[in-house]
Amino acid sequence: MAVYDAIVVGGGVVGAAIARELQSSGLQVVLCEKEKEWLTGASSGNTGHLGSNFYYTRSRAPLEAEMTAKAREINPSWLAGQYNVPARKDGLIYLARGEEEEKALDELLSLAEENRIRTVRRISILELKELEPGLDCEGVSSAILSEEEYIVDPWLLSMTHIYGCEVSGVDMKLDCEVQGAEKTGDVWAIQTNQGIIKGKLVFNCGGNYGDLVEKLGNPQSVPNFTIKPGKGEYLILSEDNPEQRVRRPILPVPTKQTAGVYIFKSISGHTVVGPTNIRQESRTDRSVSQDSIKIMMDHVQSLYPGTKVASLLGTYAGLRPATEHQDYMVSIDLTRGWITLGGIRSTGLTCSLALSQYICSQIIPGYSPSLVPLLPSPVLTGNRVRFGDKDYLPTHPLSSLNLFGYM
Repeated sequence: MAVYDAIVVGGGVVGAAIARELQSSGLQVVLCEKEKEWLTGASSGNTGHLGSNFYYTRSRAPLEAEMTAKAREINPSWLAGQYNVPARKDGLIYLARGEEEEKALDELLSLAEENRIRTVRRISILELKELEPGLDCEGVSSAILSEEEYIVDPWLLSMTHIYGCEVSGVDMKLDCEVQGAEKTGDVWAIQTNQGIIKGKLVFNCGGNYGDLVEKLGNPQSVPNFTIKPGKGEYLILSEDNPEQRVRRPILPVPTKQTAGVYIFKSISGHTVVGPTNIRQESRTDRSVSQDSIKIMMDHVQSLYPGTKVASLLGTYAGLRPATEHQDYMVSIDLTRGWITLGGIRSTGLTCSLALSQYICSQIIPGYSPSLVPLLPSPVLTGNRVRFGDKDYLPTHPLSSLNLFGYM
């Protein structure tokens, strides 16, 4: 039986990025995904926002702050090298209404200054109206603009890692659920529904099941994190009055009393509202409640009155692998041969490339980052998309809408 250098558990955007970078660096890698399609977990329900995350600081979340800083450095080149992935550099406007939100806005500005980011600035109400003529500015007392923010096709950008795995030679296994793990000497024997897979290193990229995978690797101990998914619900609106439509992402500044809910234009040009943030025990419940629909419809219509003539085209929800900790739960135990990437929440897409390079730099002597292969132009075949000689199912509703015109 072959012994791989690395077994990567979880075929989401982070697992795929890790597997691709490991294989491109000379290791023999197998990627195991329990579902029948790639990118079906947390990667299938995000915003499609490749963010600057200028507000993450090392005092709050040291590793996530380090990875978001690295992402700001390397993501523009990643995007520039993927001209078959639709992307727009829209920026993002934060709105403040009232004294409490003004304080939160000032805090955001101070965090940008702390991180030495010069692309975040306060804008006047006059400039706000020029940037967003469809926005009802009544009650808005202040705003800031973060310029280095991208809206992307979330599935196609994630697919650059999956396609990179195929090109680099990763052994890719779908419908391959990890059910147990045992180490003998220097080799792990991972039990799956497809049989035993052996490898020297195991990478837990299990997303919303990361704590369960962690328990398999060490049944005698309690994992140091627990996943309680954060459900983010979204609305997608039909075409409305182009003169009244949102032009760039808008976000009323989050406070202790109010969560931030984006209003943004998707790659396909539809107005999208979300996400909510509902903590739940279920790792599979992606329902969107009627209460949330009403709250988000009221939210978008209050800020963009032109959307009152738009109808609800559809809804979707994503599940973020939230834990009880503020930072990523990343650990590298080379003596044991077990590497964990847990609690990679809403910054997963943004930081996937940075995380892959960070992990490889910690375990591969003389490591040098590889280039992400160019994703070919997508060829539509029924409800699937072909890249090279393989077909894939788009797992993200916004990408299906962009590619096929329907969710």
